[in-house]
Amino acid sequence: TDFAEKLPVVEAFHFNKDVEALRGGMSADIPGPDLNYTLRAFPNHHRALYSMGRYALKYPNARVPPGAQYSGDCYFLRAIRFRPDDAVVRLVFGIYLYQAKRNEEALIQLEEARKLDDNNPEVHYNLGLLYERGGDDERAVAHARRAYELGYPLQGLRNILVRKGAWDGEVSVLEPSAQD
Repeated sequence: TDFAEKLPVVEAFHFNKDVEALRGGMSADIPGPDLNYTLRAFPNHHRALYSMGRYALKYPNARVPPGAQYSGDCYFLRAIRFRPDDAVVRLVFGIYLYQAKRNEEALIQLEEARKLDDNNPEVHYNLGLLYERGGDDERAVAHARRAYELGYPLQGLRNILVRKGAWDGEVSVLEPSAQD
């Protein structure tokens, strides 16, 4: 099967902006069935995973979100089994766990994402947020510096660390190597 040919078809019928933003579904009134279909067809569809994570968090007392087939965690575990070397799946899983305030589990996923792709500024930014939440400002600053050196655009983490006096906010921008 050629996934590249099937992805646009699945997205055309099951993953539009309303489904992604959790405003509604395409095949039902709610986004659950369309997110489920998209993730069954493409387990590591990053945007659909992020949306499913947010959808699952809206229903903290439900074992399975409305219209879905699995728990929020299960969609991420399926994606990891499907593509164990996909750093973005680990990143999105870590964000989901962070938002669920499951910090220790979030750290495991974000550290795995970092091992798979140490040059992803989003990974370092989220590790910084997690370490700051846990009171480890030294590690939070180290990851914030790395995120901003890699060009991360959002200033929230920097602002938090500067406000609390943990960091002066200065970053040395990485210079392109002579071979670039």
